[in-house]
Amino acid sequence: MKVLIIGLPYFANKIAQSLAVFDGDNDFVVLNTDGKLIDKVKHLLHLLKADVIYSVGGSLARSKTIDIALAFRKKIVMHWVGTDVLNAISDFRKNNINIKYINGIHHLCEVSWIQEELMQVGINAEIVQFATFDKKIATVNCLPEQFSILSYVAKGREEFYGIEKLLRLASDFPDIEIKIVGISEYYKSAPANVKFLGWVENMDEQYQNCVLYLRMPEHDGLAFSVLEALANGRYVGYSYEFDNVFFIKNYTELSRVVKGIKNSFELGELTDNKKGRDFIVENFISDKVLSGLVSILKY
Repeated sequence: MKVLIIGLPYFANKIAQSLAVFDGDNDFVVLNTDGKLIDKVKHLLHLLKADVIYSVGGSLARSKTIDIALAFRKKIVMHWVGTDVLNAISDFRKNNINIKYINGIHHLCEVSWIQEELMQVGINAEIVQFATFDKKIATVNCLPEQFSILSYVAKGREEFYGIEKLLRLASDFPDIEIKIVGISEYYKSAPANVKFLGWVENMDEQYQNCVLYLRMPEHDGLAFSVLEALANGRYVGYSYEFDNVFFIKNYTELSRVVKGIKNSFELGELTDNKKGRDFIVENFISDKVLSGLVSILKY
């Protein structure tokens, strides 16, 4: 079986590498469909020879790759991840969709809230994971000596990712260091306890140096960073209800959660988040996730 993997480059490459190690009997090829002309020619050749087209990221708008795959009756699997759902809802409302993309494709997503949103546009998606972790995460990662918070904010989408809540939190808790990865600066002045770290290569180190990880975007799929933080035995505040995280629905709840965790930490009552780490071991270990994904790609 030959699987052509397209879509979000970071995740497409990561998934292809994992699948190649897990399943050496089949061929997994990643191509950037927006690349140079030579890449587009290679893409077409691989497309014609592929048994399955696996798109990491979904769309209801026109795609040459999907159109060709449909024309040649290729099996297509589309894995929806987050912002692509908002785009699909917008396209659906504008009637800017190809109905074949709804009925002629096997749709997947990672969590129930994305599944529910896709139902609004007539897509019945199966919940299937693609994020994977090695068994080494079962080791204990003790909490650091100092209480601090880590978060992620995307450059150019700072407000969408909740930076105003983080800045307000920093003002209300001036003794807590809040480290933000993803951006090196912000156009508004920030309290002295906010540290902008920019792009970080070793995120595991950042998780291990914090006690609480916050993920508060206006809309999200199942964020890999949430899973990474849990895998590192850290506590997580999230703008969605999910296993082993604190559900942050507004600033009042955010402040309450931070205060409670900080108090427990200072009283010496807090240990690493073993329940969160065990949840990752049970549900996101590579063999379990990849076997489920391969079975869908094959049949």
